[in-house]
Amino acid sequence: MRNHTIRITFIVFLLLFLSACSKKTNNFKELSCTPPCWQDLTPGITIKAKLNDFLYNSPIINPGSIFEKGVNRLFQYRIYFALLSGIDGSAYFLDTTLSELFFNGNIDMTFIEAVELYGEPKF
Repeated sequence: MRNHTIRITFIVFLLLFLSACSKKTNNFKELSCTPPCWQDLTPGITIKAKLNDFLYNSPIINPGSIFEKGVNRLFQYRIYFALLSGIDGSAYFLDTTLSELFFNGNIDMTFIEAVELYGEPKF
């Protein structure tokens, strides 16, 4: 009986260890659309309602992190949010159309990898 318990305990620990080794997804390397689009959100096309729907229903966004800030000199709205991976994001709007997406934090990618994936920056 003791050997049986030891085997079951070993199998449980092995399964826990293997589940901890699962591949972590990178929300910036695995593209669902062509840049400058990100997560099917495209500057110049996406409207505020679609972005809000994404933010409040996405499994990669911390819903408690979402807040909107009003008008500034350039943009009518700014929506701040955080990814569960710890990266901060901002969406800037002209009227109700997404104008710019901005991310701050470690996106787990070198500059060269980002250029290869997204293209060379304009400035």
